[in-house]
Amino acid sequence: MAGGAPAASMASTPAARRLPAGALAALACWAIALCALILVFRAGHPIQGHLVHSDALYLPVLFDDLLKRGGSLSDWLLTPAPYFFPDMLVYLPAWLVGTGAFQ
Repeated sequence: MAGGAPAASMASTPAARRLPAGALAALACWAIALCALILVFRAGHPIQGHLVHSDALYLPVLFDDLLKRGGSLSDWLLTPAPYFFPDMLVYLPAWLVGTGAFQ
C-alpha cells in the first residue's frame, strides 16, 4: 500500500480493540431492532396500537409518580404480579437515565 499504513497495522490500533466481537454484534442487533421499531411505528402498522397500551404505561406512570413527583407507594394499588422482575429492574435504570416517558 503506497503512502499509507499497511492493513495489518490498522487493525491493531487501540480503536479497533475497544469493543469485543460479541458486544459489536449485540450493538448491531440493537440498532437494527430500534430502526425496525421506528419504521413500524412511523408506517402506522397495526402493532402500533400495542405499543401504547395502558399496561405498557404502568411502570412509566409509577416511577414518574414515585421518583419525580414525590408520591407514596401506599397510594398505589399494585397488580397481583407487580412486575418486580425483570420489568422494574430493567425499566428503572432506563427511567433514571432518560428524560421521561412523557416528553
